[in-house]
Amino acid sequence: MEQNVLTYHQLTESLKTSHFSYSKEELSTKVHEAFDAIIVLDDDPTGTQTVHEIPVLTEWSETLIANELLNGTKLFYILTNSRALPAEKAEILGLEIARNIKHVQDDLNKNCLVISRSDSTLRGHYPLEINVLSQVFQKEKGVHFIVPAFFEGGRYTIDNVHYVREGEQMIPAANTPFAQDKVFGFKSSNLKNWIKEKYTSEIEDSQIHTISLDELQNVSSRQTIKKINQFQSGDVCIINAASYDDLNQSIYCIFSSNVYPFFRSAASLIAALAGQKPKLISNKDLPLDSKNGGLTVLGSYVPKSTSQLTHVLENIEIKSIEVDIESLLNNTVNSSQDFAEKIDKLISAGKDVILYTSRKLISSTEKENNLNIGSVVSTFLTDIVAALKVTPKYVIGKGGITSSDLATKSLGIKRAMVMGQMIPGVPVWKTFEGSKFPYMPFIVYPGNVGDESGLSQVIEILKT
Repeated sequence: MEQNVLTYHQLTESLKTSHFSYSKEELSTKVHEAFDAIIVLDDDPTGTQTVHEIPVLTEWSETLIANELLNGTKLFYILTNSRALPAEKAEILGLEIARNIKHVQDDLNKNCLVISRSDSTLRGHYPLEINVLSQVFQKEKGVHFIVPAFFEGGRYTIDNVHYVREGEQMIPAANTPFAQDKVFGFKSSNLKNWIKEKYTSEIEDSQIHTISLDELQNVSSRQTIKKINQFQSGDVCIINAASYDDLNQSIYCIFSSNVYPFFRSAASLIAALAGQKPKLISNKDLPLDSKNGGLTVLGSYVPKSTSQLTHVLENIEIKSIEVDIESLLNNTVNSSQDFAEKIDKLISAGKDVILYTSRKLISSTEKENNLNIGSVVSTFLTDIVAALKVTPKYVIGKGGITSSDLATKSLGIKRAMVMGQMIPGVPVWKTFEGSKFPYMPFIVYPGNVGDESGLSQVIEILKT
């Protein structure tokens, strides 16, 4: 266990204001001079947690991708949900999507920047997914940039150590429960060591570079650009960042250099590239005039989700329905149709409902078995929601994989618009015609965001 814990106060006291600042217009010009559009491949739907008025596609046919580019969309997401897949299937999927994008951009004579967006607590198929992009797009001097900053969720990279803020404590990522993930666990908070851990010794120390906070805040852009220009194809560079100023400076320098960036990032980089600040949504911005109750579906098993569930059950007037996972795996649970009928009855009477999985974690020593267990659970939850006949006032998906499966398998969302955030880090999507419940708000609540009252706050906002 790494012990270099900071307090948030120590962080803010030690940081210096950057000497460099760029207007939204300057950065936008720099980005759009280099690329016609940015396409974010999101391994679960939580990556939309820092942007607004941005479309999300849940399918990736060449026709759909071409439509966005022909319509002049400058930035859009493609939801892959690859974090729910074993590595072999994630690779096949990644190759399919990347090749579709390449065919379209070549046919339309467009130049697209494709970003691999993943978890701010370092879980996911790395380096597999970034290597897939390198393989398909094959750029001279293609350099991988690791940018896991997600400030809205309290994720900072300082002196190459990635931190997760919990209250006033800044905890190295490897010391958090997220590092104990049964599929994507890790031991290193120092990103140099994390990269070597994930590459399993297939990368040399000389190939790993860093851009420090001091360089971003105090060193001239020209010097930083010169440093980046010395990187070689296949090299990896860690971007330290504790503020949007740091990200903006790194974007300016990378896009002014002669390397081609392949980004593996969390959510804050996307907001910086889009020139956006998160937009908080009030209940007045949402179509909440239905007299029906709302539905929250909680499948996430991380400890934060469990504490948030407990807070909801103890503090919110809500009807709770538990799915016992042991019974589900033993085929002794009620049918998904039975659960759906119960929920229909409650929400048609104006009652808010939370559907959640039992909290005892059932796991295996085999990564693929854990993915299979997760798939069985997620399929059952999505079957329940797909069988609903009454339109909820809203649907909250709690957990990335849960939210993704609800969006695609239960609600039939093909394209949605990110309206903004309910609370920092929690996006709300607007659905359209063709989905199961058109124009109903769909809230994507990540498993690793917010304090113990966060889910309760969102439900309370939607109640009023």
